Amino acid sequence: GCRGAKCWGGSGVEGGSAERMIDRAGVCRGMGVIDGVRLEHAPLRGKPGKLGKPRHNYKIPVAYFGPAFAGWAWMPSDRAFMEQGEEWAPGKYSTSAVVQHALNPLFEGDKPRPVQVAGRTDKGVSGAAQTISFWTMNQLNPEDITAAINVSAPGRRGLLRVAGPI
Repeated sequence: GCRGAKCWGGSGVEGGSAERMIDRAGVCRGMGVIDGVRLEHAPLRGKPGKLGKPRHNYKIPVAYFGPAFAGWAWMPSDRAFMEQGEEWAPGKYSTSAVVQHALNPLFEGDKPRPVQVAGRTDKGVSGAAQTISFWTMNQLNPEDITAAINVSAPGRRGLLRVAGPI
């Protein structure tokens, strides 16, 4: 419980065996805050890589027609598509593999970076604005990212596209 500006921890019952006084939380200057400025208002800076080049982060909203893919999550069958050059076929590969395959040419001079996503869809489930992200040492033009995804095999068929600004 709390009284005034002090709280006690432990069992939450005043006078309990684990009672100790702690200060109530105030304004946090920790995570998410730099010199009193919220991180979302701070200028973006790339993290330098081994060669001192900045690291560039990209966030891309994509839309896709679910029945054309085997869900978002990586599947064992995706290896044949990614490494052995198998042709894309509706429903056979994951959305993540198709997006990764479309973006890989943009990583020239840098190693391919995995595409990250906060959520995923099951087989047959469509996504209207799935946000994906990746980083690379290459500075990419947003139009090149859009073109890479939109001209992929499912992109040309209208089954996968960039759904908003990058």
